[in-house]
Amino acid sequence: MKKYAWLIYIVSCFIIGFVFTYLVYIGLWARLIDGFRDVPIWLYFIGAIFVFYMTLTLHEFGHIIAFKVQGIHIRALYLTIFVFYKDEKGWHFTIRPKLWILFGGLVVPDLPQVKNDKDMKYVSTAFSKSLMTAPIVTISVMGLMILVFFIVWLFGSGSFGFGLLTISMIYTVILSSIYIYTFKLNTKNIYGDLVAYRKMKEDPFFQFTEIYQYQSFSLSVDRENKYFYEKACQLLTDVPRFKHDIFIIVTIMAYLEGVIHLQQPISADIDAKLSKLPINQFTKSVEGLTLVYELAEYYYCRGLVEKAYHLVNQAKHHAGKHVPMALKNYMLKRAEHVMHITYHDDFLADKKNIYIGQAWLFEPISDPYDDLIKQHEKLPFQVYVCEMPPEKEKMSSAN
Repeated sequence: MKKYAWLIYIVSCFIIGFVFTYLVYIGLWARLIDGFRDVPIWLYFIGAIFVFYMTLTLHEFGHIIAFKVQGIHIRALYLTIFVFYKDEKGWHFTIRPKLWILFGGLVVPDLPQVKNDKDMKYVSTAFSKSLMTAPIVTISVMGLMILVFFIVWLFGSGSFGFGLLTISMIYTVILSSIYIYTFKLNTKNIYGDLVAYRKMKEDPFFQFTEIYQYQSFSLSVDRENKYFYEKACQLLTDVPRFKHDIFIIVTIMAYLEGVIHLQQPISADIDAKLSKLPINQFTKSVEGLTLVYELAEYYYCRGLVEKAYHLVNQAKHHAGKHVPMALKNYMLKRAEHVMHITYHDDFLADKKNIYIGQAWLFEPISDPYDDLIKQHEKLPFQVYVCEMPPEKEKMSSAN
């Protein structure tokens, strides 16, 4: 291609020049310029805001329609700072300026209770179709706007209305192009629609994490549902070792929650893999450090007090420098409190000290402090017995 770059450049310039000359000759170029001139400057700014919310709303409605067609209701719709949400009393509207950080939208489905693999497959299929429908809507809207623009340009009349249409079309193409770029976005914490669609189909841990987390926003959530513990056991049993992956970490925590708070049985296979976790590596990240403290509580519940205390000490001294200090303090004091090392009732009673991370995004539909406060309850007391070596026992007896 580089060999013929000069030829491609010359041909491209010729085509552009020919098209431009033809448009000038038949008067279409003048009509385009007149349309721009007839639109006041202030309408350019209002048009940008209008088109932004129009394209964003249509994209999110793609998700909503796909869910609704499959019989799944909607819990909330986020359009930047504007939130429409549903609770037991009906639909509500609120404005949350902090949500500008999203710079986009979000649809939260009101998932039915997932109690078996059939339910899991149904919900994951609904998610997959929703993730695919929204990009199709965005691309279709962009194509439709371009088509309408050319039809009006060629056969319409009037310059002001055509100018508004032209500006709207340009904004739509720009914004839709940005959306299309984000569809393939793949970072540690952000997954574009197409990437999420693929992972929902191919990655059982991603599928589990998405449904497990969104299930907590359901209006019919069952806190005693044991299915996710059972599914976590199945997934964790099938992998040879636990690597530092956020979706595997969430799955492990679902297993730990089942043992600690739902009194579910311990899996010997999973327990053996947990004992081989590279703890110091996990403490370097937010999700890894959280897992280590949860693991300490898990061992404490089993009566392995010394092992639990050792994990707390490791987490305390090896927490990563990029982990927020607020999380380090909160998790340490929570672990000390629930495991009867040192009680921190006053600290834990103050919501300012409770680290909720990004959970504040869902405050309109779920109090992020509720579940965390429940985890402040002290675990059943375990006696910590440290056996003395025989030599020391004899010395103590002699004294």
